[in-house]
Amino acid sequence: MKKHYFLLALALFCTQLKGQDSYRFAFYNVENLFHPSDDSLVNDEEFTPEGIKGWSFYRYYQKLNKIAKVCLAMSGNKVPALMGMAELESELVLEDLIKTEVFAKYKYQFVHYNSPDRRGIDVGLIYDKDQLKLIYSQAFPLFIASDSAFRSRDVLFSQFVSLGGDSLDVFICHWPSRYGGQEASEYKRLAAAELVRGKVDSLQAQGRKNILIMGDLNDEPTNKSVQEILKAGKEIGESSDLKNLMLSLDAAEGSHRYKGQWAYLDQLIISKELIDKVGEFGCFRAPFLLEEDNRYPGMQPYRTYLGMRYNEGFSDHLPIYIDLKLN
Repeated sequence: MKKHYFLLALALFCTQLKGQDSYRFAFYNVENLFHPSDDSLVNDEEFTPEGIKGWSFYRYYQKLNKIAKVCLAMSGNKVPALMGMAELESELVLEDLIKTEVFAKYKYQFVHYNSPDRRGIDVGLIYDKDQLKLIYSQAFPLFIASDSAFRSRDVLFSQFVSLGGDSLDVFICHWPSRYGGQEASEYKRLAAAELVRGKVDSLQAQGRKNILIMGDLNDEPTNKSVQEILKAGKEIGESSDLKNLMLSLDAAEGSHRYKGQWAYLDQLIISKELIDKVGEFGCFRAPFLLEEDNRYPGMQPYRTYLGMRYNEGFSDHLPIYIDLKLN
């Protein structure tokens, strides 16, 4: 009898392993997800009830529910195996996010490290324990030798294993902004690209093959930081050993809009070993995530704030996603 139950359990386990071969991975810059309480260690005063933006617990929980709604809406019948995020204040906001009504029924866990960013915003991720097993994680700080006072978000690195045993190395990025001008700030993003490129080289030297880079790079896919330093191009070739999937999408669209121009600041980049495992991918452009742009013709992301005015929206970025067929 015990042998019978053992064989039955083994059969069910093997069925589970074979039952899922496609995993959805997503990234979303959620636009200033701050907890309303004041953290004395970071510059978060404007996102408190007493701050100039009038950030409240009601607005905070409303935003959490909207992020969860987006995650569910872009995933159909199955929630993402993993969703990376940018502009998170702390691990507390991720704790609250996975407790929302949408996420509470799933076995979501999070990965987060506090970074030295002066605004107090970090990157992080949530993953479904029923789909992925976390093996290792680390935050890689960004240092610039010529600018010792510079502080920015870390690059978040995590290693996962799928139900069938495939490994996947994931980088979640939020590279330095273009504040002060694209050209004047370019050296910061070049440094971020060098950091990620170095870590990719190290993984490849160890024989690691399945590598996924997701994030808000604050540069476009054709900029020097992405094409020349990170070596992520449209196709794998002599100058590119990583594939940037955004270069296959409609250039007239994008994940972010600035002065009436769409651009893919948020990007999906994969190693060549993942190319044959890619299913659907793109930018989630649901109508409820867009609103009319009052300055320039067309639509723009339905953001949480317009300047200092509370706009009741979701984010100033659109989420991106990729399905990977893993064993």
